[in-house]
Amino acid sequence: MKISPRDIQGILNRPKSDHIIFLLYGADSGLMAERAQQLTAHFHTSEDDPLALTTLSSEQVGKEASLLVDSLNALPMLGGRRVVVLSGQGGEMKEAVQLAAEHMDTEARLIIRAHNVNTLHPLVKFCDGAKHIASIGCYPDDSRGLAQLAQAVFSEFQITAEPDAMQIIQSRLGADRQASRMELEKLCLFVGKGGTLTAAQCDSLLGDSAALETDMLSAAIISGNVVQFNAHFARLRREAVQPIAIIRQLMGLFRAMQLTHLPSGKIDVGKLSDLRPRLHFKIKPVIERQVTCWPQGAVDDAIAKLLSLEISLKSGQGGNQLAVTGQILLGICLRARAFSR
Repeated sequence: MKISPRDIQGILNRPKSDHIIFLLYGADSGLMAERAQQLTAHFHTSEDDPLALTTLSSEQVGKEASLLVDSLNALPMLGGRRVVVLSGQGGEMKEAVQLAAEHMDTEARLIIRAHNVNTLHPLVKFCDGAKHIASIGCYPDDSRGLAQLAQAVFSEFQITAEPDAMQIIQSRLGADRQASRMELEKLCLFVGKGGTLTAAQCDSLLGDSAALETDMLSAAIISGNVVQFNAHFARLRREAVQPIAIIRQLMGLFRAMQLTHLPSGKIDVGKLSDLRPRLHFKIKPVIERQVTCWPQGAVDDAIAKLLSLEISLKSGQGGNQLAVTGQILLGICLRARAFSR
């Protein structure tokens, strides 16, 4: 059964008794690992019984599909519930999961971490259609989800964050849940228990070349500079920057440009100063110059394309995410040449 995003946290907090298999899949491996750990903690309560919890790889069950069923049906030494965590490539584990769904002990629980699969994968389709399986997508945090994570981490350390600091956090984190949590904890340790996190501290501690490279890529797209676009996008690929992070940063810039177009038809470049986090000094002159060249309709179309791209990537459609992202962004860049200067 496919679990909708709004119901995921409820399932994680209080798993339903009729769900005996949990499939975790998607682009955020850190979030996948965190949710698998949370589910495992619900069911594996006998720390003294090592046989109550078994971890298997897709390679193991790919060679011998019955191994998964045998592991799920083995009796725990001290009684209680049997838990198996299966991780790896979706294609290798599909046959074993189908076999387990039909023959496993209904008192046991199977938690699956499937990498490199999307909503179109046969394993996901199978789990989406089975009532006793909870199929949960794990995608990079959006701004709201990242803000909630930050507040949860900060509350543990009694940290207060300035609004501008939260803006920087939302623009630079979110591609991987575990990486985001580690960065947030680093900020807390730097500030100290009960302290206040400032924008300057965030900018310093979370600053990296990828953030500036994404800014430079955005400037190249808005300017219609294909040569610079190719150079900056290639660097971001080498640094393994997640497509979602690139899209969000560019979309935020286009939304700021959208605000400069007043109802009267005039353009107020000064509104770019309200952008948080503030434009980097290296690209600010470029954006201020180009915002007067982009028609309102072109800005709206660019935002619509980026929103559609983000939705497509989150649903796991489109194949190679970096390649698809590059094609869409290049298309926007090529269009910009018609009215950029």
